[in-house]
Amino acid sequence: MSDRPIADQISELNADERRLVEATALAGSPIPLTVAVALGEWSESELLDVGDRLSTAGLVNQSAEGFVATDNAAEIVEGMGEMRTAATAGAVADAFQATGADAGVVGPLLAAAARWSDALAPLAEAGLGAVSRGHMGEAVPLLEQAIRAADETASDDRALRARLHLARAQAFRLMGRSGEAVADAAEASRHAEGALLTEAFEWRARLADDQQLSQDADGYLAAAQLTAVDDPARLGTLHSLRSRTLGRIGYPNEAEASHAKARALLERHGSDEDRAQATYDEAWVAFDQGRAQDAADKFAALAERLTGQQAAQLADREVWLARSLFAAGKPAEAEETRRRAMARAEEVGAFGPVFLGHMALAEGAGMYGAWDESLRGADDMLEVVLSTLPAWENAARYLRARALNGLGRHDEAKEEIIAALAATPKGINGWRWRNRCRALQWRIDVDAGGKWDDLAPADLTEELLAARFY
Repeated sequence: MSDRPIADQISELNADERRLVEATALAGSPIPLTVAVALGEWSESELLDVGDRLSTAGLVNQSAEGFVATDNAAEIVEGMGEMRTAATAGAVADAFQATGADAGVVGPLLAAAARWSDALAPLAEAGLGAVSRGHMGEAVPLLEQAIRAADETASDDRALRARLHLARAQAFRLMGRSGEAVADAAEASRHAEGALLTEAFEWRARLADDQQLSQDADGYLAAAQLTAVDDPARLGTLHSLRSRTLGRIGYPNEAEASHAKARALLERHGSDEDRAQATYDEAWVAFDQGRAQDAADKFAALAERLTGQQAAQLADREVWLARSLFAAGKPAEAEETRRRAMARAEEVGAFGPVFLGHMALAEGAGMYGAWDESLRGADDMLEVVLSTLPAWENAARYLRARALNGLGRHDEAKEEIIAALAATPKGINGWRWRNRCRALQWRIDVDAGGKWDDLAPADLTEELLAARFY
């Protein structure tokens, strides 16, 4: 390996050798021998000799899979002009494509070559595929490039644009980038028609509910139902989801009626996947209403249906199972499940289950008087909230206040619960969390030596019982 500057070494190579070195630095994945042959005027045996010399010089590495970039890749790419970069990327893309390489390899290279018309289809295929596998960290850059390709080519394929934005909304949601997810879902609804428009409204509802805007979510679901009148299976899944939002804004009877409609439609017209989604919605409602073991049974059954290849979904079901198990009186099993879900989510860049894992610890430890652990979970939750997920500041501060009160730090708890109330959405959207905060605020006052001077706590108790929030 030479100690001379990389740029000087590259300048002395012939054209084919230089292209191989620069292609290896650009590719982002090993370049197999069959692909590398197409990058120059050489036979396989000649290329192997060239590869050995370049490896000895420290300009490329080799593996059984092909030629691999060295630690100097960034420096090599930086020394390439824009035209050279585009030309090299295009040549590598063509060589990969000729061997039937994966769209996830070809698409980014075509984008680097600014060949947007050619890049759109493989980028879209790779990005949508990554979302379907739950690999959100991989999906986002592919989808961003696909959307740019659609813009650069002024694509009039509105359905494709809608699918790309919806897929990126799903990826952003699981990564905790809720504001960007909301914007993508709104953009998808602008392009979508028919069944895609229904799906866009549904995702806008899910995202609104994620941000504690359940009344807004219910409105989007009502709009989605109007677009799905001729699709009974889709209508069934929408009724199922709407039962969640209705329950969260204090309409339990309407929520149960929506569940009944969902069950009837999905029994006749739904797929196994549709019915599983309905079970998921029922599990959420059971958890919200304090029917912890019922929720745990449903989340456990849902988790059993999934495989490790569906890591993001599986982590979500498991972390909800953990929350339910804590509430059902099974802390050891809950903590084991929580840790497993968080580890699985971190492997695939799924932010949501990681956030919920912190929340599960804050909630669950407090149920058993482990206030130090509860405070640790709430602190971790608040750190995430302040950096990434502002809509849930009220929940993090509520759990901090509860833990501080359990530790006897009543003055700090009072300040924290006031902050939680201030961060709670106004109106009916904030009904559920505002009532939780009010109940805890009274508890803190009593624990600090105060007393209840009116019937407000009793009134709130009646309101919560009427809404079936046990």
